[in-house]
Amino acid sequence: MTPLRDSRERPGTPRWPSRARYALAAAVVGGAALAAYAWWESTQAQVVRHRVVVPDLPPGLDGLRVLHISDTHFPADGASLERFAELIAELEYDIVFATGDYV
Repeated sequence: MTPLRDSRERPGTPRWPSRARYALAAAVVGGAALAAYAWWESTQAQVVRHRVVVPDLPPGLDGLRVLHISDTHFPADGASLERFAELIAELEYDIVFATGDYV
């Protein structure tokens, strides 16, 4: 996009169109909001308990406790990792399934 010139500016000084300035500001604000949300979400580990009834389950598997961990997305500094480990240590489980992405 060719910069526009305002007759009040010095000749040769490029001027960004107002739409481009608003788009740039929106991109910066949106990126900052997305980063803040991603950090906040990584601190929100929660335990949800479900009782699942499986017809014809072999008796040896009755009462099996499954821990399902998914999409932790810890921040690079590991700030919420210790809290997560403490939360997991308090649980009783027989098997762990780790699904999702862990970026």
